[in-house]
Amino acid sequence: MLGKTTLFAILCLSFEGIRSAPSSRHTAVVNFAPIGEAFHGEIHVNGEPFQLKLKPQESSVFTPEFRLAAAEIGPEGETIFRDVTPSDNMADWENNIYVDEDANAIFKMEHVDGEMRLQGIMDNIHIAHDGKDHIATIRDDPPLLDPTKTDYVSTGVSLEFDDDVDTRQAVSASPELFIFVDNKMWKDLNRSDSAIMTYLSVFIRGVNNRYRTVSDPSITYKIVKAIIIKDTKSQPFIENHRQSDGLVDIHEVLEEYSLYLYKNRNSSTFPKHDLAPLMSGENFGQTAGVAWLGGACQDGWNQAGDRISWRASVNRDTGASWQGIHTLAHELAHNMGSPHDGQDNPPDENTADCPWSDGYIMSYVFNLTNTLTFSSCSKSYMKKFIM
Repeated sequence: MLGKTTLFAILCLSFEGIRSAPSSRHTAVVNFAPIGEAFHGEIHVNGEPFQLKLKPQESSVFTPEFRLAAAEIGPEGETIFRDVTPSDNMADWENNIYVDEDANAIFKMEHVDGEMRLQGIMDNIHIAHDGKDHIATIRDDPPLLDPTKTDYVSTGVSLEFDDDVDTRQAVSASPELFIFVDNKMWKDLNRSDSAIMTYLSVFIRGVNNRYRTVSDPSITYKIVKAIIIKDTKSQPFIENHRQSDGLVDIHEVLEEYSLYLYKNRNSSTFPKHDLAPLMSGENFGQTAGVAWLGGACQDGWNQAGDRISWRASVNRDTGASWQGIHTLAHELAHNMGSPHDGQDNPPDENTADCPWSDGYIMSYVFNLTNTLTFSSCSKSYMKKFIM
C-alpha cells in the first residue's frame, strides 16, 4: 500500500516473555514526619537510607465509571458476577496513597496502633508490614538472557505505520484497563476486596511511573473495571493448563483467556476496554508475562481460526508483592506495539539502534540507569501505534 510501511508477522506472543528475577528480603526502618499534607523522611534498607518526600496522589487510577466485581459460582454451577464496588467515594478511598515521583515511590500510608505502616514500592524495592516489622524485598539483577528466546505466532495480520503522519506532533493516550485478578492472587491478598483495591491502586501507579519517563507519547493507564476470581471454577483458562510438575502453561493460558474475552465481549459484565491484563499469582516457571504485540483495542484470530481478543496479556506477581509492576509495564508496551529492544530495526530513520544490552524496559538485562525507562525505539514504536 502506498504511503505505508508494513511490519509483517509480528502480532506476537512473547512466549518466553519477561523473565522472573530473584529477590532478597531485609528488615526496613521507617521514619517520617508530617509536613503539611506531605510526609518527609527516610527508609533504611540493608543499612542504606532512602530519602523520600511523599505527597498525596493527585489523580485516581480508576475511571469515574469504575466497578469491582467478584466472579463466583451460582446455584446452577454457572459463573455469576457480583458487584462488590466499595461504597466509599473513590477519591476518599485513595486519600491514603502517597507518591514521590522523582524517587519512583508509591505507598499506602496508615496508622495502626500508633505506628505508621507503609505498603508499596520505591524503584525495585517493595515495602510491606508483616504485623511486626517493615520488610523490604529487593528485586535483584536478573541473569543476562538470550534475546532470541522468543516465539512468534503468525496471524496473517500486519502492523501498518503511516509514513505520511507528522511524527513531530506530540501524542497522548489513556488506555482503559479491564483487569482480572486470579484466584491465587485473591488468596495471596487474604481474600480481601479492600486489599485488592489497595493492590491495584499502587500497582497501576507503579506502571504509570514507568511510562512517566515517556513524554511523547504520553501514556497513562486507567482501570475501568476489575474482576476478582473467587472460585477456581470461574477461571477455566488457568485450570485447564495445570501441568504435572505443578506449573501452569502461561502460553496456553493466554490463548484460552483471549478466547474467553472475545466470547464474552457482549456481556453486560464486560465493559468497553482497550487492554485486558490478567493478574496472576500462579507459578509459570521462569516466564513472568506474555502478551500480544500490537493487540491494544483489537480482536483477531488464533492459529486455529477462532476469534479472540488481542487486548489480553498474562502477568505474574508472586505473592502479590508488586514485583510484577515491571512485568505489566513490559507486557502492556508489547500490546501498545513495542517489540523487544534489539529484536527489530528501529521504526523510523530518525531513531537510533537500541541494543538489547542497554537494559531498558523492553529488555531482560538489568541496567541501574535504564531499567525503569523505555528506549527511544520503544517510544517511537508506541507513538506510531497510537497515531
